[in-house]
Amino acid sequence: MRRLIFLAAPLAALALPAATGAQGPRAGISLESDAYLITFNTQDVHLGGRLSGVARPGNQRVRLRGSTAPFTRFGNGRTTRTAADGTFSFTVRPTQNVHYQVVAATRPALLSPQVNVFVARRVTIKVSSGRPRAGGRLRISGYAYPPGDGAAVDLQYLRGANWRTVQRRRLFDVGPTRSGYRFIVSAPRRRTRLRVIAPETRRFVTSASNQRTVRPR
Repeated sequence: MRRLIFLAAPLAALALPAATGAQGPRAGISLESDAYLITFNTQDVHLGGRLSGVARPGNQRVRLRGSTAPFTRFGNGRTTRTAADGTFSFTVRPTQNVHYQVVAATRPALLSPQVNVFVARRVTIKVSSGRPRAGGRLRISGYAYPPGDGAAVDLQYLRGANWRTVQRRRLFDVGPTRSGYRFIVSAPRRRTRLRVIAPETRRFVTSASNQRTVRPR
């Protein structure tokens, strides 16, 4: 009896790896983005992934889903079909922060990990003079895209290595595609680099205009 038990144990150990290997790769679907931060209405985002671990990865329907602020639910979007190797892609141009995922119409359905794409407003800037009189009136104005009437914008000066907010205003209505802003300040008494910031909201990340330099006279 002892001899039979002794021989059975090695045979069971040899059989275990074969059974484990027979299970094959786990079914799943991936999702990646070629950009995770964009400026509003300036570029497309390409989303893509692969369906794997299924018997027939080709010609499977994949649906793109998106969630925007307050990010409590995903809405259904476009669909596509996988290529023969299980790959797929979508091209999107988000207008605000979006969480994306895809669902493959397999049995059971497969859900990808979530991919986040963040959007910054496009903020323009114009100064009334690059050579203002020191202490005189200086006007800074511009637009923010898309419109966000009532949202805050900050005028900032570069002091040493840090940006300092010197004034806050609110965006106002100038039409259906953009909002405007305007600052009126005393011109600095020394060479100063400045910019305008639209602070972070749930819909947009912090957005900055180009920098301008004024050289008082």
